[in-house]
Amino acid sequence: EFSDVPASSILIHSKVENPVLIENIGGGREVEISWALIDEIGIVCQSQKGYVDEGEEVSWNTVHFGTYEVHELHIEYEEGQDYIDVSQTVYIQYPDTYETDPASVN
Repeated sequence: EFSDVPASSILIHSKVENPVLIENIGGGREVEISWALIDEIGIVCQSQKGYVDEGEEVSWNTVHFGTYEVHELHIEYEEGQDYIDVSQTVYIQYPDTYETDPASVN
């Protein structure tokens, strides 16, 4: 169920890992990726590019305010051929809508 109160912020932690292709041999390549947080009319609110070598990982941590519209998180594989693993956590924070502490109301 959606709230009538807009979110106060969106917090994103996204990690892209480029795992080792063949253990102890290597052979993998650098991968270029990009993240974009896009609002419902298609405007990019925030973006970040990243490069990740074989066996390494890169993260994007960001906070976005002004969340009155629906947003999408896009992760684009820009260049490279290696498989990647993506893990992410997205928190949507809402303002405290109570004027008083609800526990204190009789």
